[in-house]
Order: sequence, then structure tokens, then C-alpha cells
Amino acid sequence: MKTKTKIIALSGVSLLVLAGLTVGSAWLFGEAAYSQICPVCGRTRDVQENRVPGTMQALRHKAKMQDTTMTEVLVAFNLAQETGHHWLRIQGPVPGGDGQPFVPVYHDTNTADFINLVFRYGDAKTTEKWLARLRDPLRTAAVRRAGEVWNDDRTNLSKRDPLNAWLKEWGDAFFDVLEAPSANP
Repeated sequence: MKTKTKIIALSGVSLLVLAGLTVGSAWLFGEAAYSQICPVCGRTRDVQENRVPGTMQALRHKAKMQDTTMTEVLVAFNLAQETGHHWLRIQGPVPGGDGQPFVPVYHDTNTADFINLVFRYGDAKTTEKWLARLRDPLRTAAVRRAGEVWNDDRTNLSKRDPLNAWLKEWGDAFFDVLEAPSANP
């Protein structure tokens, strides 16, 4: 065989081996890509992992965190912890996720502005109550609704006394409906 023919034959074999290794590694190692949100700090992260198939063992884990509108408010009031995240899935290979209720709330500017004023003007008990509601997947949508209602009268309710009066009169109304026993069991 001539030298050129040998080089071409070896190159072809090399390409076949390389293709086999690529296909074999894709078969051998599973890939996962998903997004998560942390209701504690308000951050989201996009995750890519290479996993051993049939296990949750990640061989490679790459994550990129991003702040939401709510993160800025939580950080400003020292309520966003850098450690102790509670990551909840918002999207990935399986539809749905336990973090889905938080996504529209934590990205909403009206809600962030409203919560900012509640934390700034409210007393400790009020702040605690609204923070717990914000981080509760069953009540977080009602926090967003309260922010929308507040936004309709933003000029008046952006001051301490009118906001506290509104919170006292109407703030709990958004949650009384959720906490009341159902009339139709």
C-alpha cells in the first residue's frame, strides 16, 4: 500500500473511532438541563449537568445564577441569604415544577415595588407576615395581586400612613379567601 493510501485509511479509521466514542459517551452519560428559582433570595439559575444514566449522580455540573426584580428588594433589606438556597425547579425535561408559582411574582416590578414599601414602612410583624406570604407557593400569587391593586393607587399608597392603613384594612383580605374553609368540600 502506498503511504498516501495508508494515511487516508488511518484517517478514516480515526474518524470512525472518534464518532464511536462520541456516540458511546452520549449513550453512556445522560445530560440534563433545567432552570430553578430560590424563594429565599429570589435568584434563578440555569443548570446543565452530565449524569450517569439511571442515577442522579452528576459528573459535571454547571450553573449560572441571575437576579430577579425581587432579589434587589430582598438584598436591600438583608433578607436574601447567600447560602442556604432552597432551589425549586421551574422548567426542565419534565413539564411543570414546584417553583413555577414564584416566577411571575419574583419578576414583577409592581410586586417588588410594593414589597419594598411594605418592608420599609411596615413594622416587624407586618414585614414577617408579608415575607412568609411571598415565600409560600400557595400565597405568592396573592402577593402579586396585592401589588397590582397597590399599583392602581401608587401615588397615594407610596407614603407610610396611607400604606399602613391600606395594609390594615385590605392587606389580609387577599389571604382570608385562601385560608377560609371551603363551602363546597
